[in-house]
Amino acid sequence: QLTSFAQRKPHQLSGGQQQRVALARSLAKQPKLLLLDEPLGALDKKLREKTQVELVGIIEEVGVTCVLVTHDQEEAMTMASTIAVMHEGTILQTGTPDEVYERPNSRQVAEFIGDVNIMAIKHFLQFNDLNREELEYVFERTRVIKSQFKAYQQYWPLQDRTLVMIFEKASTRTRLSFEAGMQQLGGSAIYLNTRDSQLGRGEPVEDAAQVISRMSDVVMIRTFEQEIIERFAANSRVPVINGLTNEYHPCQILADIFTYIEHRGSIQGKTVAWIGDSNNVCNTWLQAAEVLDFNVHVSTPPGYEVEPERANLYGNNHFEVFADPMDAARGAHLVTTDVWTSMGFEAENEERLRDFADWQVDGDMMRIAAKDALFMHCLPAHRGEEVSADVIDGTQSVVWDEAENRLHVQKALMEYLLLGKV
Repeated sequence: QLTSFAQRKPHQLSGGQQQRVALARSLAKQPKLLLLDEPLGALDKKLREKTQVELVGIIEEVGVTCVLVTHDQEEAMTMASTIAVMHEGTILQTGTPDEVYERPNSRQVAEFIGDVNIMAIKHFLQFNDLNREELEYVFERTRVIKSQFKAYQQYWPLQDRTLVMIFEKASTRTRLSFEAGMQQLGGSAIYLNTRDSQLGRGEPVEDAAQVISRMSDVVMIRTFEQEIIERFAANSRVPVINGLTNEYHPCQILADIFTYIEHRGSIQGKTVAWIGDSNNVCNTWLQAAEVLDFNVHVSTPPGYEVEPERANLYGNNHFEVFADPMDAARGAHLVTTDVWTSMGFEAENEERLRDFADWQVDGDMMRIAAKDALFMHCLPAHRGEEVSADVIDGTQSVVWDEAENRLHVQKALMEYLLLGKV
């Protein structure tokens, strides 16, 4: 009854009801529990019974002296020592007022408590999941975090946070950069692969997301189809990061663009030449060009052309297709490529070696690019195939800075997804 009364205006209550509410509030000056929920009376019978069962469990667990229902944050912060956020009979989160209001464990909690200072859960599944302002903030935080790392300054903003890394595709740089990065930020990282977990034995992605996200603070997934990571994120209570899919590789392009900024300044208005397969890295470069306002020249062999719908592009204002790779590289500020045979296409390797033979980035190509052009490659590289040894090991190559910067941009990304702007 008190639960229902507490939601009404004083003039809607009888004298006896007002006395009982006043008594409840006097008892609640130092309560052990505050419940945020719609009135029990507004719920249907089945939900009301479920809610009452949940309440009994909390009462037994924390020893409640009084239960007060309110949607008022100031009242919650000043009167309660423990808060339970409940919606439709299910408890979403419990903790001290500071814990709940400063660290909501899901988008639903953040929206439910209605605190405008709380950043709802944000995933990074494609490059354009972040807007230009957010990306520029991440790049600036990368610069700061990297400089602290180089100066051996301890920085632990994610202490006691846990990253779960799920691998369906093999990796060197992705695992190393995420695992080391989380540890350097004060957190811990757990490695899972589909060979030794239930994920490889047919457990639904949706079920795995529900469980894993309840035991961690952020999840990174490296898998095949983009649909898999989208389904996982739709059922996750924590941020999900795309470590690579067949369609996109957003963390790689974060590192590439930061590397360009480090060496040459803003990438806005510049030209990037993509030479080779229109794969996940190429798709992500095209998305980045739309968000950050630069241009991409793409040259692929016949039959391997860009598919705008696969790259999730809104138009073609920021990229141009060239049949001749030399024309694509002419005047470019950055020339970049990838292996001719990506993971999952090994059966096509011999055919691809023939098809891509004229799409090697070599010294002649770099000489017709801009005078100060850089060369990048996401690695691993096959010298003598997609790039000549004199280019990748030459003075215009920044591939080692590019590889290292995976570590730093991903630290800045995790900090932003978990803490917002600091």
